[in-house]
Amino acid sequence: MRIFVCLVMSMSFGVFARSQGSDTLTVVNWNIEWFGSPSAGPSNDNVQEANVVKILRYLNADLYGLNEVVDTMRLRRVVDSLGSNYGYYISLFGSAAPSPFSPNWVTAQKLAFIYRKDVFSNIRTRAMLNNGSSAYFNFASGRFPFLFNANVNKSGKKRNVSFILIHAKAGATANDFNRRKDAARELKDTLDPYFTNHPMILMGDYNDELQGSIVSGYTVSPYDIIVKDSVRTAANYYHSITLPLEYAGERSTISYNSVIDHQVINKRMDSMYVPGSADIRQDVSNVVPDYFTRNTSDHYPVSSRFAITSGDTSVVIVNPPPPPPPPVVFTGFRLWPNPFQQTLVFRSGKTLTNVTVSIYNVAGQKVWELSLPQVTTQLFNEVQLPYFAKGMYFFILRSNEETIREKILRQ
Repeated sequence: MRIFVCLVMSMSFGVFARSQGSDTLTVVNWNIEWFGSPSAGPSNDNVQEANVVKILRYLNADLYGLNEVVDTMRLRRVVDSLGSNYGYYISLFGSAAPSPFSPNWVTAQKLAFIYRKDVFSNIRTRAMLNNGSSAYFNFASGRFPFLFNANVNKSGKKRNVSFILIHAKAGATANDFNRRKDAARELKDTLDPYFTNHPMILMGDYNDELQGSIVSGYTVSPYDIIVKDSVRTAANYYHSITLPLEYAGERSTISYNSVIDHQVINKRMDSMYVPGSADIRQDVSNVVPDYFTRNTSDHYPVSSRFAITSGDTSVVIVNPPPPPPPPVVFTGFRLWPNPFQQTLVFRSGKTLTNVTVSIYNVAGQKVWELSLPQVTTQLFNEVQLPYFAKGMYFFILRSNEETIREKILRQ
């Protein structure tokens, strides 16, 4: 019965997807692949920037949630090109970059919202789940969910709505799957108590499917805890509006035959959703004919529409937590997970310079090495490893200040 319902919904895509009206709210999420990075993503940053402008104008949405923004000045130029009615917010955090003062900030993948000023007011933005080390690890070393809360005004109808943009941990290993799964659980633990009576959309690059997984051998989605909570008679439920696109065999990236960019809405938002309007916008090739060459992004935008109804305009979401007590200064050295697979994270209680990180097998042979000019105190450092056979290894960190040796197990 579930498959039948999804197939029926998919038949309506052509009816709604390309039609837009000023009376409905159009929301788009789009991963713009290392936007402006000089070392990753599309090879010509100027061409990428120009194409992003063309596509945003073409989509003509009210709100854009963007993943993988690297060059913030380029994004500002993009917004300026859209006209004075557009504003933007960029997350003050990114992967391995907890603040703009981090040495990794300039090159980090950040999240951003672009919005119409005549539609959104009383805007608040902030990181979610950014007070715990487990969420830091699960959300790609600090790429936390980014909340955009505002009053939405459409056709004289106003309502407070929350838009949560995520960029989940990438990768197709069991460890990557488990980090996405744990991230989904932590996020739902916040959504359930605080957003039950408040319209909310969870959108972005989930880096996995909703009906299964991109990880070989896994048949259940890491987001299953959210997807399966879809009973319409419940006090609250979640409607995975991009799930029918998976059943229809669509794709949200250029290179892979799966949908990993999604939108999920809760009960209060579902009452305003225009049925069948969720759409993967491969029609962007109308304005960038060679889009498939990845001169702009390896992802397609995802859009949906909502008929806003009048409702509560007070801020009913959970407030930012009170200032925490002075943190206990971390001392020593910590390395995890152990056992590991292809990812290791370490943290030092003091700044280390001229660092070399090596891994040796039990025969004393060096099998991997990485040099770092500095390891900053208190920050989390994530390294991706090649495939190692199962067994015992030795992690050795050498620096001007000290040498660390630990046994680690490849599981």
